Amino acid sequence: MDIINDNEAKLYKHFLTSSLGSAMVMSIYTMADAVAIGKGVGPLGLSALNITTPLLCVLISSGLLFGIGGASLMSIQYGQGQTEKGNRIFTSSCIGILIFTAIYWVIYGVFMDRLISLLGGTPAIYDYVYSYMKWVLRFLPVLLLANFMSCFVRNDNNPRLSMAAVIGGGILNVFLDWLFVFPLKMGMGGAALASMLGMLLSLLIASSHFLRKSCRLKFIKPKSFIADFKNILMTGISSFINEFSNGLIVCLFNLQILRYSNEITLSVYGVISNCSILFCSMFTGIGQAVQPLISVSYGAGKPERIKKFKRYGITTALIMGAVFTLIGVVSPIGVMKVFTTVSEETAAIGNTALRIYFIAFIFMGINIISSYYMQAVIRNTEAFIISFLRSILFSCTLVFIMPNLFGISGIWTVMPVSEALTAVISLILMKRKK
Repeated sequence: MDIINDNEAKLYKHFLTSSLGSAMVMSIYTMADAVAIGKGVGPLGLSALNITTPLLCVLISSGLLFGIGGASLMSIQYGQGQTEKGNRIFTSSCIGILIFTAIYWVIYGVFMDRLISLLGGTPAIYDYVYSYMKWVLRFLPVLLLANFMSCFVRNDNNPRLSMAAVIGGGILNVFLDWLFVFPLKMGMGGAALASMLGMLLSLLIASSHFLRKSCRLKFIKPKSFIADFKNILMTGISSFINEFSNGLIVCLFNLQILRYSNEITLSVYGVISNCSILFCSMFTGIGQAVQPLISVSYGAGKPERIKKFKRYGITTALIMGAVFTLIGVVSPIGVMKVFTTVSEETAAIGNTALRIYFIAFIFMGINIISSYYMQAVIRNTEAFIISFLRSILFSCTLVFIMPNLFGISGIWTVMPVSEALTAVISLILMKRKK
C-alpha cells in the first residue's frame, strides 16, 4: 500500500486492524497468565503475578523505546525517499537494544532476590514470584526483541505479518497456559514458560520479514552511532515511559495497598491492573497504527493527511475508552469472575474499586494517542511532557496523597484523576500549531 497517496480512511483501517489485532493478542499473554494463575493457583498466585509486573514492564518498555523511537525516525526517512539513512537508524536501533539486553540480563541475574523483596514480595508470596521470574530470566532477550522487531516490521509496511506473529504466539501461549498449569500442574512456573515460548514464536514469525522480497530493512554500518542513538532515545522515551509506568504504578499501588490493607485487597487490584494493562495495550495498538502513517506523511510534507490520521486515532480511542469504562461500572463482579473466584470479601472490595478506577479509561486513550502523535511528528518535548505527567508526576504523587486523605478508597481515585488532568493538557498541546 502507498502510505503517501492512498485513501486515508482505507489506510487507517488497514493499519488499525493489524495493529489492534496485535495489541489484543499481546494482551492475551497477560490475561491468559492471570486467568490460569487465578483459577489454577489461587488469590496468592494472582498477588504474586502483580509483583512481577514492574519487572516485566521494564523489559517490554525498553523494547518499545528502541522499537518505536527507531521505527518513527526510519519511517520519516523512508517518507523522504532516504532509504539508506532509514536503514542506518534501523542498524543503530539494533545495536542499542542488544546493549540494553545485556545490561538487564546481568542486573536481573545478580539482583533478582533483592528486586522481588523491594517490590513487595512478602514471605507469603515470595516463592510464587520467584517461580515465575526464573523463566523470565532464562528468556529475557526474547521479551525485549519481540516488541522491538514487531515495531520495525509494521513500519516497513507489513502490519499484517506483525499481527500474524503476535497471533501465533498468543495462541501458543493460551494453549500452553492450560497445559502447564492444569494437567501438568506446573503452577506459576508453567504460566511463565507458556508466555516465554509464545513470545519466542512471535519473534521468529516477525523475523521472517527479512526473507521477503518486499523487505527494505538492511543492516548498514552506522556513520554516526552516538547521534543516532541519542535521537532514537529522545523519540522513543515517551513510549518507554508509557509502558514503564504500568510497572511503576503497579509497584507503588502494591506497596500502598499492603500498607493500608492486605493481600486480599491486593488480589482485587491484581484484576484491575491486568484490565488496565489490557486496555492500555488496546490504546497503544491505535497509537501504533497511526504512528507510521503520520511519520511517513510528515516526512513527505502532507499536513492534511496528518490531521485526518490524528482525528481517526482520537475518535477511535474515545469510543473504546467509553466502552471500557461502561464495562467496569455496570458489571464489576463479572469482570472479577473472569480472573478469579469471587468471595464475599473480594466482591465487597471489587464493587467499589472497579467502578471508581475504570473511569480512568475514558481519558487514557486521549493521552496515549496524543503521545504517539507527538512522537510521529518529532515533537519529542511535548510527547515527553504528556507521558511524564500521566505516568510519573500525577499518578506517583497522588498514590501517596489520596490514601493518606481517604484511606484505601482513595487509592482507586488516583488513576481517574491523573488521566483526567493529563487529558486536559494533552488536548491543549494538540491544539498548538507547529
